[in-house]
Amino acid sequence: MGVASAFPFVKIKTVKKTEFLFALVQHPMILLINEDRGEPPVGERVPPWGATDLASYAQRVRRNLQAMNRYKDLCLNYEFSAVELEMLAQAAPDVIPTMREMVAQGRLAFLGGDYSQAHGQLYSGELNFRQLEEGLKVFRELVGYEVTNNFHQETCAHDQMPQLLLAFGFKTALPPVFAHTLTPIAGSPCMVGNDFQCMITHYAPIAADAVATWQGLDGSEIPLVVLGVSSAILNEKAVEKELHKGCYAASNIVVTAPDMEEIDEERYKFIQAHGRTVRLDQAALELVARQKPTWTAKLTSYWSYAEGEWAEAVTRKIRQAEVALLAEDALSASRGLPARNDSGKDWQTVLAAKHHDVHWLEVTDLKQTYINRMDQIVERAGGGIARAVGSACGGKVAGAEIRIVNALPQRRQELVRFTLPGAQVVQVTSPDGQAVPTQCVPSMDTPGATDVLFLGQACALGTADYCVAPAGGAVADPTEADEVALQAGQSQYTIRRDGTVTRAMAGGSNLLSGAGHDLHYLAESGEIVGGPGRRGTLKVFQGPLGHVVRVQADVGDIRTEIEFLATPHLPYLQITTRFHFDKHAIGVMWQDWTKLNSYWPAAGSDIRHDIAYGSVAGRPTVPLYAPSWLSIGGPGGRLTVFNTGTPKHYVADGVLACVWAWGGRSFSNRMHADWAKKDQYDLRLSGVHLIRSAVQAVADASDAQLARAAQSLNSPLIALGGPLGPQPAPIRQPLDLLETSLISTAVVRRGGVPALRFFESDGKTHSATQLSEALGQSVKITDLRGRPMDSISPYRIGYITHA
Repeated sequence: MGVASAFPFVKIKTVKKTEFLFALVQHPMILLINEDRGEPPVGERVPPWGATDLASYAQRVRRNLQAMNRYKDLCLNYEFSAVELEMLAQAAPDVIPTMREMVAQGRLAFLGGDYSQAHGQLYSGELNFRQLEEGLKVFRELVGYEVTNNFHQETCAHDQMPQLLLAFGFKTALPPVFAHTLTPIAGSPCMVGNDFQCMITHYAPIAADAVATWQGLDGSEIPLVVLGVSSAILNEKAVEKELHKGCYAASNIVVTAPDMEEIDEERYKFIQAHGRTVRLDQAALELVARQKPTWTAKLTSYWSYAEGEWAEAVTRKIRQAEVALLAEDALSASRGLPARNDSGKDWQTVLAAKHHDVHWLEVTDLKQTYINRMDQIVERAGGGIARAVGSACGGKVAGAEIRIVNALPQRRQELVRFTLPGAQVVQVTSPDGQAVPTQCVPSMDTPGATDVLFLGQACALGTADYCVAPAGGAVADPTEADEVALQAGQSQYTIRRDGTVTRAMAGGSNLLSGAGHDLHYLAESGEIVGGPGRRGTLKVFQGPLGHVVRVQADVGDIRTEIEFLATPHLPYLQITTRFHFDKHAIGVMWQDWTKLNSYWPAAGSDIRHDIAYGSVAGRPTVPLYAPSWLSIGGPGGRLTVFNTGTPKHYVADGVLACVWAWGGRSFSNRMHADWAKKDQYDLRLSGVHLIRSAVQAVADASDAQLARAAQSLNSPLIALGGPLGPQPAPIRQPLDLLETSLISTAVVRRGGVPALRFFESDGKTHSATQLSEALGQSVKITDLRGRPMDSISPYRIGYITHA
């Protein structure tokens, strides 16, 4: 019996063949090809996949655009970053008019919109904000395109991205191709399966509900199109996989994101046989309009390849350059001074240094190039700071006068440190002629010189002049000990001669368990090197400000020097660690525990860490990218570790670890390729690497207090030497955020007046009236788009100006 006779009321229709909408996203490699000249060349510079130089790569882009002229219905999507588009425009200016023409025809889309395709989870809010601010301008000016879709092959997912994307006019987003975590928090996603192949496809839910809402930390929401990416490259297998999903397919949109795939006759016929090409931003908008979001999710990334390579030299240098430029901007903007002519270009160079290709493991020449550029930016910004505050010297103290500078919008009383030539003892006096606590110790950085520490204070964005006078006598010799007990802030610490911190006391409780803080790694021999009990020497310099403790305790055969600075005037124990590497191979690339880690066995399980413009709860056993701090709370208190550019952490079995160094000579991510040998890249560690960090043990601390402590470590009071000009004209009563839960991240000029860009850090709500009362003056609050706000909701980003 046939179907028709069994069910006469059913009309049989031919099932329509699936028409796939192919979003062909082209991922570029322009920055690496253009700027890296390391030997042996990395895969991106090896044909046929890569290109030897930008001129050769430009030919590939031309062929891409020529294909659009041949096939009039072909649509393409470019995931170029702005800096790469600028490089392409300079090397091949003829491609820009063609791109503009295809944009005008509605056949070419640009996605992402950022300046350099960074792994944004590694960096501060400011660097995330400026990625979009600078990047979108380039797309607008060069190709006349308003980027409204956030999609990347690489990953840049964190909990404040929805707020940033909405502020810059984005309408839709997609999860990245590379590893990420999509966590349902409301609604019913109806997921029935997934396929995930790391670095080939992304987490690809087979779901009836292809449209979700990506909810950010502050509650901001942007439509998130959750599609299964079949393959990095479009082929018969990819289409077959989509067909096999059948009724479970999320939609008929297939996104592929190869590194510049050729569109030849064979490829075009393949596309024609199975469907048609689309602009991804347009297809995403249409899908959202049809389906509407049915569930809400959190999108984050626990993945990057900031793996300790070169002891995180690039990320640490980026932090230094960022802090210097922010200080220069704040001091100039608050005084109504024009920006330095090349400061905008310097900001773009800092953003370019964040490009994932600079951080790619096999790249060597490109890393060194950007390390050098960051050093040059720090020097130029130092000159700009000196000019803004009336000093003729950009950072060196050589005379009897010293001007301290506070580049943050909060009053501060903290330690100031500077170096004088020769072995001398001096006394620092305040602007009113009173002696201030001063301590002199032999310089750790300059043999034969003296480091001077004194207690200085300055108002928000202010300066103060101090005098330096000889005090007679000699720098006191240190005492040697097996261990020493110290006070830092309100807490006590014990340090042994092997460099381990064995106690971190808060309110009578030791927040460290076991043997305490330690450094160790897996050597090439297969042995664990380091650990407690190393041979070492401990020298203590004691003075009116506290203790400077210097330990030499080598980790294996790595010469290691550590300085601990403990004073009641800083909330944390400050730690400076200097490693002398000499072609050292450390650990296994994919296993963080084998690398050189700084370990803190913490008696607690409540994990929190900062992210761009906020802070979140952390999970054990997964990588946690903390731009400035990571904290563990327990019954006895909270232990926080601060960093200055080593963002990768993890917590396992109650131990907080920060990845500091990895390097080897047996790694290539493309060992399967014929041209790649696993030992062709010498990635061993060499040279002197100085890593600054701090630890704080307290009974309790708010996230705002931790954020301010991190700012103190990363942006110390600046000491400038003479000859000094007159004090700069006093600025209008500064906005001092110290007594609020608002953290200022930048001072900029908006509408001709200084404005503080801020974020709320403690999950609290502030009305404009409450804020004006707390600041002692009337203020105006706006969101990132300049729209007035009557109140500040938790984790909101915005601007504050004088009313």
